Amino acid sequence: MITVYGILEYKLCNIGSKSEGYKAILKCVDGREYKLYRSEGNPIDDNFFAPYHNKKVEVTGIIEERGKHLLLSSIKIKGTI
Repeated sequence: MITVYGILEYKLCNIGSKSEGYKAILKCVDGREYKLYRSEGNPIDDNFFAPYHNKKVEVTGIIEERGKHLLLSSIKIKGTI
């Protein structure tokens, strides 16, 4: 498990492709980015992340796929931008 901090963006990705949809992306202060997903949900159009859009968050989870994806265990709002 790892805990990281950053700003969560819930934005439209892969426009024009079969995988087009909204995805949760955590942008950390050190420049790292993680695509967030939950074990019980599809990573595309998972409305669970919509309330966290443009919020400073603390995310705990497991890093997968060469450090680009993070399987969410918990998320907490730490402020707004």
